Amino acid sequence: MKFLPYSNGVRTVSMKKQRSPKDKFKIIFGEFKAGQYYSNHPIALAIKRKVGNISLSASSIKDYTQVDGMGIKLNYNNLPLYVGNDKLMNKFNLDYVKTDEIGTIIYINYDNKFIGSIIIKDLIKPSSKLAISEFYNNKINNVYMLTGDNISIANDVAKEVNIKHVYADLLPNEKGEKLEDILKNKSKNSVVGFVGDGVNDALSLKLADLGISMGALGSDAAIEASDVVLLNDDLNTINIIKKLANRTLFVAYENIIFSILVKVLVMVLSVSGILGSFGMWFAIFGDVGVTFLCVINSLRLM
Repeated sequence: MKFLPYSNGVRTVSMKKQRSPKDKFKIIFGEFKAGQYYSNHPIALAIKRKVGNISLSASSIKDYTQVDGMGIKLNYNNLPLYVGNDKLMNKFNLDYVKTDEIGTIIYINYDNKFIGSIIIKDLIKPSSKLAISEFYNNKINNVYMLTGDNISIANDVAKEVNIKHVYADLLPNEKGEKLEDILKNKSKNSVVGFVGDGVNDALSLKLADLGISMGALGSDAAIEASDVVLLNDDLNTINIIKKLANRTLFVAYENIIFSILVKVLVMVLSVSGILGSFGMWFAIFGDVGVTFLCVINSLRLM
């Protein structure tokens, strides 16, 4: 079995101004928030928490469009606003100052002028490192990271949580293509699972043998495309589910084998005439009695 955990966890945000007057600092914050006004992506939620209670009018935001894997473009107060990564800036030939700091870099261009950038860094949940370790203990030996973050961030996160296979700078369609490659090369009886929370993960969640979305932080598209929703956003829940599933199968096999053996035994004894006048009682036990014992055995799962 293979699982592909998505790297995004709880986010912290630091702000970095570029070529912006001090008296426009609140305006910059407002533009940050405007760019993520309708988004529920973890990055967007982190930005909105950071900027606080800056009031915005929905009427000031028009033509709001999400550019998959790149960011957002819209009209804010009747002027063009772009909020996204360097791919978005390059796609629309926008002015920006590239930074080499480690983190997810969100650039802001407003009215065709570079306003500033946001440096977003992952805080690794302690449970995530434990979850990856438990994956290996549960014989989930091939764990991959497929992420749109840049390679330096991806490698930093992968090193901390002990993920050996890393693919970074991926657009949503590229994640899907990489997942298809993994699906083609998997062993016959293995299952490929994909864990994600954003709209960019929807395609991969649909393609995987088992799609798992993070419900509390996940987008609606990701939740709808997945087979399993983790409401507590804890990767280690996957290990708990796997253990429970294995235990359930074991009890089911016990019940099936016990039921077949008893019924075959009763049938042989009845046909041979050994039971005599007790044949009916043994037949009742082989039916109702075995069912009762199987139910009691199943109670061990509770």
